Amino acid sequence: MSTTTFQPVRLSTQPSGVPAALHALWLATRQLAHALWQISVQTQATPRVKSTFEEAEDLRRFASSVQAQDPEFAQDLFAAANRHESGVA
Repeated sequence: MSTTTFQPVRLSTQPSGVPAALHALWLATRQLAHALWQISVQTQATPRVKSTFEEAEDLRRFASSVQAQDPEFAQDLFAAANRHESGVA
């Protein structure tokens, strides 16, 4: 007489070997792409803070551009730039 027994087959839920390595590579690539995206978005969204001197120079350039049309207004802007740069309110 013969006996047949069935052994339960247990499939691993974790891939092993090459599939596991490819899966890990895929996850690492996704994380790297996400990190690079975040860095690029963050640097674009965060403007550089200008120094007081740079702000005053921007105002002086604007004053120079309107000086021909309105010299008195341009002089006021130059004076405001000087006050801003020196820290006088």
